[in-house]
Amino acid sequence: MFSLLCPLKNPMVVKIFDSKGNEQRECLSDFLDRNFNSIECVVSNDGDIVFHVSGCLYICNSNGELKFQSQLQDISSKLGRSISLQCITDHNEIVMCLNKSVLVYTKEGMLKRKIDTNCKVEAARYNFVTSKIEVLGTKKAILFQTWSSYYIISYSENDQVDCLYLPVGQPGRCIIFCSHPGGPSVFTLYTPVEASLALPV
Repeated sequence: MFSLLCPLKNPMVVKIFDSKGNEQRECLSDFLDRNFNSIECVVSNDGDIVFHVSGCLYICNSNGELKFQSQLQDISSKLGRSISLQCITDHNEIVMCLNKSVLVYTKEGMLKRKIDTNCKVEAARYNFVTSKIEVLGTKKAILFQTWSSYYIISYSENDQVDCLYLPVGQPGRCIIFCSHPGGPSVFTLYTPVEASLALPV
């Protein structure tokens, strides 16, 4: 585990914790600036910490020390503010979301594949059991355009749709979408109108 702290000066501090919550080390990350609008991060299977800032990747070792940085291929500085880091696969591929697409990158920022969906991509998670990317998408209801319906779509490595889950059919904004690393369950949590919890397995 790790956390980011903002010191008085612009650089940020990365704190590394063990699985019991004990602090192991702390390092100053002068390559990260607290003036960035948004900093996203994930940990890869080989222990590297991957930070994403406006279309740029910063790859650190498990001590929080910068190994290298790379720019995401085919992403302009304007789009870099819109693309969001979602998860990492068991092959250390970095999964990003942008509008109606899911983009899969190497840690060097090279685009490996692009999944185009016919819905707005809210989030994407990697299923470590099935080795598939699970995409949460939304579509506006045709009737009155008042609320969105949600879809969880499972994509195989050849980008074909394998499964379509329809966990809910009522209004409400989706606020959480997770994939458990030890099992195939994916769950979504919704706020009122009527709160609900769906657990497709």
